[in-house]
Amino acid sequence: MPLIARLPLQIRFSDVDSLGHVNNAFYLSYFELARMEFFKLSGLKINWHKIGIIIARVEIDYLRPLLLYNSAEVICKAGITGNKSFELLYELTAQNKEDNAEIVCKGKSTQVCFDYELNKSVLIPEDWKQVLLS
Repeated sequence: MPLIARLPLQIRFSDVDSLGHVNNAFYLSYFELARMEFFKLSGLKINWHKIGIIIARVEIDYLRPLLLYNSAEVICKAGITGNKSFELLYELTAQNKEDNAEIVCKGKSTQVCFDYELNKSVLIPEDWKQVLLS
């Protein structure tokens, strides 16, 4: 069964701009929270000071505004996995007036495995691949 991280969000007043909705820049922070939850749930013992990831690309499709008092959740799951890089897919939902969850944005990030001691990209560790491909 594929690993899916689900994380409820607390939208802070500081996330909201003068137009009354969450500023677009905060979506990256929400994705980061979901990404860290994904790695936490994976059970992998990652030494982030040796082998970690660098973000090579992020895409976001904004579909609806997210408001201060919305009850929101972000999910993260694995996408395409290569030799040195892999995708993570994100979906942020919020409750609408009828109390149904609606997708407010979708996103994708490309991570490159990186050896911080050697200062270069490296192959995805096998235990990571097992999680990403499950």
